[in-house]
Amino acid sequence: MKKLIALAMLALPAGAAFADGVAAGLTAGTLGAGAQIAFRLRDDLNLRAGVNGIDFSYGYDYRGVDYDNRVKLFNVPVIADWFPMKGTFLGMFRVSAGLAWNQNKIEATGRPRSGVYTIGNNTYSAPQIASVQGEAKYDSLAPYVGVGLGNPVLSGKRFGWNVDLGLMYQGRPKTSYNVVCGTGVNCAQLQADASIEAGDFDHDMSKYRLYPLAQVYLTWQF
Repeated sequence: MKKLIALAMLALPAGAAFADGVAAGLTAGTLGAGAQIAFRLRDDLNLRAGVNGIDFSYGYDYRGVDYDNRVKLFNVPVIADWFPMKGTFLGMFRVSAGLAWNQNKIEATGRPRSGVYTIGNNTYSAPQIASVQGEAKYDSLAPYVGVGLGNPVLSGKRFGWNVDLGLMYQGRPKTSYNVVCGTGVNCAQLQADASIEAGDFDHDMSKYRLYPLAQVYLTWQF
């Protein structure tokens, strides 16, 4: 993280030295809420950096277990915006690419459904299982590509709105799935069933390798 932030801090002032415009803004979308700062490097190229995050929870049922999932999103993106149609009526269209310091993760806590758990190929009573916990983490550096509308550092423009649509590649998740034995259970059998469940959990978390990004920005130019 320190290296990424150091590079961002070096890059942004360097860009500002060659730019006429500097803009800051607030953002909200699929990466959560946050803030960004943008610099014009040349007429058709901007550089921006920001920070986004949100925590939320949701529940879902899977194979006889009720799960409480806590999603923690935190990202620090550094993105270059290119305006290939500068000077035309589509001049606000941009193509974007960049890299984010990515701390997204999902924590899952299992609860019995109707007093029982279904783990792997067997059913267990609630006292037989002390706890069910799963976690998925993703690559700490995540590349991003996308398109957008809006130029926060357009000459003569004080306030503006901007939209980003794209994909962030988080990589294959690093998952853990742990079941702790309770009372009156064959622990060896339970752990064998837990290994089956762990594979299913890993498969489900792999669906988020490509994370969709849709963000709206409100900006103000200095």
